Amino acid sequence: MAKPLKLQESGLSRLFTVLGNFALSRPGWLAFLTTLHGCGVAVPTAQKVVPAAELTEYLFTQLQPSDIALFDKSFEGICKNFFNYDEYGQTMSAATFYTSVSTADSGRQSFKDYYEESLGFLSIGIFSLSYEDADKSSYECDFDREGDKARPNEEKTIFRTDTQVACTLKIHRKILSTPEKFRKLRELAAGDSKANGDARKLTVRQKLSAYWSVLQPSGSGPERFAEARKKYMPKGCWEI
Repeated sequence: MAKPLKLQESGLSRLFTVLGNFALSRPGWLAFLTTLHGCGVAVPTAQKVVPAAELTEYLFTQLQPSDIALFDKSFEGICKNFFNYDEYGQTMSAATFYTSVSTADSGRQSFKDYYEESLGFLSIGIFSLSYEDADKSSYECDFDREGDKARPNEEKTIFRTDTQVACTLKIHRKILSTPEKFRKLRELAAGDSKANGDARKLTVRQKLSAYWSVLQPSGSGPERFAEARKKYMPKGCWEI
């Protein structure tokens, strides 16, 4: 990674940080560090800015092998050595990918919100999610609009880091496993020569751009994402 992550939770986490870059290119060390890291990690609290290191470590603990398996070869456009890494390296690359998305989209600000005029609702929190994502017809995220009205900001479900991450992974699973169910992706595929009308043939980045605009090719998002990717993802993902 361009800058070493400085994890705060424990001595083992600090050791994990120091050895992280070294390990990503050495599979034997990856297995060793995976064992060390299995000691557990605290959930980062909702705060003005969630530290990138804390968010990455928490994402690392929440990503499942089945989540990693949803990344196809097109993910090499974001992390060119992804399929050269073992499970540990791939999980770390996925965790830092989502930390980069959060950084580019919201600055990792728990309490940030802005009105999506084209959608008609607020995008909120470190992953710019919404209460609408709790609907059964959407992603069934664990956001409680009515209950949050009586809670302090730090305890609102829409601001909490654990519920934001859990919802993000639900979006990840649904979009990458069934892209053909999303009208926006069907339309994108119809105009894409490589996809030839099949949303399943879109790249990982194209699919996830249906939710996170920073992954789209236009506007200021791509520049912000590229900057975050270079800062937080392993050097083996982007270094030429």
